Amino acid sequence: MKKKDFVAKVAQANGLSNAKTADVIDSFINEIADALANGEKVMLSGFGTIEVKKRAGRIGRHPVTGAQIQLPDTKIVSFRQSSKLREKVNK
Repeated sequence: MKKKDFVAKVAQANGLSNAKTADVIDSFINEIADALANGEKVMLSGFGTIEVKKRAGRIGRHPVTGAQIQLPDTKIVSFRQSSKLREKVNK
């Protein structure tokens, strides 16, 4: 499902315009991104937990030359689903 389709479904379910719903969804996404950027964990009851985790650096290989290169530490976004979401998906 694309964002446009998601906005249309939410707008229809709540009797709102697509433009207003798109603004709300954009704000929702921005707030989650800001919280993650500040190192906060986002817990959405009935959906799951989104958090930033650290991935340790490692030695990798350059795909063309095969030479070893040092890959730096990075941060990744992790999502852990709630039991309610898991049950709904597995029905």
